Amino acid sequence: MFKIKTELLEYGDIILIKSNSEVSERVRKLSGSQFSHAMLYVGLSSYIDSDGKGVQANNIQRKLFESSDDAKVLRIKDSSSKDKLIHITNFARTKIGTEYSFREAFTALKDSFDLEAQEPNRQFCTRFVSQAYQSAGINLTENPNYCLPDDLLNSKELFEVLDITREASKAEIEFAESTSILQNQVEIHNNIFKGIRDISGADIQTFDQLEELLKLNIEYDKIITKLVTESGYLTLMDKDFDENPQHY
Repeated sequence: MFKIKTELLEYGDIILIKSNSEVSERVRKLSGSQFSHAMLYVGLSSYIDSDGKGVQANNIQRKLFESSDDAKVLRIKDSSSKDKLIHITNFARTKIGTEYSFREAFTALKDSFDLEAQEPNRQFCTRFVSQAYQSAGINLTENPNYCLPDDLLNSKELFEVLDITREASKAEIEFAESTSILQNQVEIHNNIFKGIRDISGADIQTFDQLEELLKLNIEYDKIITKLVTESGYLTLMDKDFDENPQHY
């Protein structure tokens, strides 16, 4: 098994991956792309991506690959743009909780280079990455609303970081395959936002949207505060920090 050399990663790096899974192979076949998924590195071993469970943060040290060619890292060419990377990663964090849109991901497979987003309050992997860069004024693809992994791979704004993977040690494999607190985080995030949508009847997908909702509808404050408190969100990382302090 292989892992990415975390020490070589920088804020804003784009990680393209593939696997031998049926889903990955199907996505690559339909899209004609070398890779099937895109993720955004946000520092401290964390990446954020949009998959079937929505936009969520995960630990890159828990990502293993069967081959050294199953992952590729892309980095912005223009060093003067690096001051924008904090903005890019902060934008990514604001999207945590956003639901995944299979419909929009499928639309990206069509001739959609000039389309406006049909579901702008939803994400899929390459839209998420491309829009994060667009938020800082950097256009990686012709249409950030609808793009494919190969659009990122072939972007003139990016270059490949070479020799980015190595064989994982036994201890690293055991850690990657162990139960992760982040699995609970995904479930908690999704439950929170589902509960908020049920309470408010509004299409709330992120904490920024929740803040705006509460400014205009203070009557929801107590019930949503109770929902978040009882969800376990506020104490989620305490147990994992105690069990795995070396990874923080």
